[in-house]
Order: sequence, then structure tokens, then C-alpha cells
Amino acid sequence: MTDVSDANTIAALERLVTAAHGTRENVAGQDIPFAVVPDAYQVAGLEAFLDRPTRKRRTVHAENARAFAIYFNRHARPESAIYATMAPHYEVRGVINDHAPGSDGEAGWRDHGVQFAVPYSVRWKRWLARAGDVLTQRQFAELIEDLKDDVTDPSPATMMSVATNLRMQVNGRTGSSVNLSNASGDLQISAENTSTTSDGLVVPAEFTIAVPIFQGEPPYRVTIRLRHGPGEEGKGIQYRYEIANREEVEEAAFHEVLAAIQNGRETDDAGDPLPERRQVPVTGIEPILIGF
Repeated sequence: MTDVSDANTIAALERLVTAAHGTRENVAGQDIPFAVVPDAYQVAGLEAFLDRPTRKRRTVHAENARAFAIYFNRHARPESAIYATMAPHYEVRGVINDHAPGSDGEAGWRDHGVQFAVPYSVRWKRWLARAGDVLTQRQFAELIEDLKDDVTDPSPATMMSVATNLRMQVNGRTGSSVNLSNASGDLQISAENTSTTSDGLVVPAEFTIAVPIFQGEPPYRVTIRLRHGPGEEGKGIQYRYEIANREEVEEAAFHEVLAAIQNGRETDDAGDPLPERRQVPVTGIEPILIGF
């Protein structure tokens, strides 16, 4: 075995150990710790053997705006911030250990936070699913029957009549109705050029629904543009509907979600106002949405 008792040898080993780890100034003028590790060796952290972690990490996924606000309130720090994005989907993210503001603010790890992927409501997804599709009279009638509770203007009964009892006369080509109770259909021929139901109602160019855009949120009034015409070779009637100003409607509803988070940020779990020191402002929401 090599004798390392010699003073010169010990001093050399001390210099080697000192050189193998420490801090070194990088090109940005920052002191960054480093270690020289021989091949087949690795630096192993011992944090897992401690009674508790040295700091908080990971992102919690909230189910709704209130859960998001509760978690953010519990852990918020002066540098904590909330970010929101609308593309590719609606999402809100709270970063607890964010960078401190300002060009000389202290850097944060940004690996502890809470995330809320804002989901569409089931009813809104059903309206979206067939928007722009060409529907047969039966398909449109079944859609209106399933979603008639969302219809506000004209009345659900009127829209059901429009969907099931339409007689469309186009230059003597076609006119039809459908009975959902027994799957029967009726085809009539006329030389007139009108679109009315059997009880004399004129088909509206648009109708209004009230439906939650996002899950757990209050309903929004949405305009639906309705188009109809004869089917291929004059057989039956076809419908197509479009959601008017969809992007604007969804953005407005999303801002309501953000407002709910802001309101939740101002109360604790029991709904009582937070102490002033815990009032961390929501950032990245007004006047613009900031992606992350």
C-alpha cells in the first residue's frame, strides 16, 4: 500500500480535492458549483435519506378553480405568480417558486406549483361535436331532442317543430318531415319555394342556447347559426349549424374562470379573507394572457 503520510503527498491530495469541487465563475459572471467526477462514478444526493425534503417540488393538478386557489393560497410566496394560456387548450398554472420580479430578482427553480387544465362542459362538447357537419333531418331532430333543455330562443318546442315538422318546397323538388317516436318519414312534393313547418312556423336563421362553456361554470348565451337545404338529388332535407363567435365566447368564459380564481385567491379554505401578507396578485391575466 502506498504511504500517504508524507507531508508533500498529503498537501498534493488536499489540492486535488479542492480542485475537484467548488465553484467556478461562468460567462455570465455567476458562481456555479461543480465537481470533477471520474469515469464510472457519479455524484449521489442524500436528500432521500433525510426526514423531509430540503425544499418543495412538483406540480399538483387541480380539478377546479377553487381547488387551484386553495392550494396556491397555502403555499404562495412573494415571488409566486399565476399564468394562463388559451392555446393549444385552456390552462392555468400557478408557479409557487417563480423567479422574483425585476432584472436583478433572485432566480427560482419554478418546479413547485399547481396546474388547472380547464375542461369543456359535457353539454358544450356535444354542441361542438356536430358543428359544421351536414346532418339529415333525423340527425338534426335527434340532436335538438337530446339538447332541447339548452335552447332558449326560440322556445325548445319551436325548435323541435323546426327539426321534426319541416316542409321544404324548392321548385317542386322536395318537402319532408320526420317522426322520432316511430322512425317514420314523410316526403311531399310542391311547386312553391318556401321553408315552413307543418304548423306554419318559419325556419329561423339562428337560435340561442344557454350552456356552460367550461365544467362547473355558469351557462353562457351562445348564438347558433342554422342553415338548411335539400339533400342530394332532392331527397329529404339537410341541416348545418355553426357556433357564432366561438373564440370570443370561450375567451369570455375563460376570463370568468380566471376571475373565480382571483376571488378564491382572496379567501382561505373557510372563505375568510386572507391576511394582507398572503395577498399575492394574479399576474399574466390582464391585460393579456401569458403562455408558459
